[in-house]
Amino acid sequence: MTSADTARTSQDNAPGEQYAEAIKRADIADDVTARTKELMTRRTATLRNRAERAEAERDEAYRERAHLLAWISALHPANAVITTAADIDELGWQLLYLLVGGWQMSWHIAPRDVGLFAHVEHVSTSDPRAQWDGHSTEQKYERMQQHVQRLAADRL
Repeated sequence: MTSADTARTSQDNAPGEQYAEAIKRADIADDVTARTKELMTRRTATLRNRAERAEAERDEAYRERAHLLAWISALHPANAVITTAADIDELGWQLLYLLVGGWQMSWHIAPRDVGLFAHVEHVSTSDPRAQWDGHSTEQKYERMQQHVQRLAADRL
């Protein structure tokens, strides 16, 4: 075989070798893709589980808050009313209004917690006691703290 024949044979084999190399690379790419999909599926499941746990913890905290608010409203029935939460599109949400130390405080009550407030006077959204005074959450916390300090000072 001459060197020209060898060169021609190498060139003739080149497409076959290129094809084999392309198949090999495609197999590697498929393997990487499959592994990536598997890792992403596991990662997604992990993140979903974390989110579900966080949501459950949040809901548990809101449930505890609802119990405390129900208790406080039972201690001060003359200062508590509950009404439909007109600012939330989802059905069943309520707004609890408490008048404490001359200041209004309000909380949204989730539909699942409404039963805890059966003892609270239910009023229409037009009732003057159910008119939000514009307080922010921070102002509500300040009002609560002021009232706590006033109660604590009375006991000293």
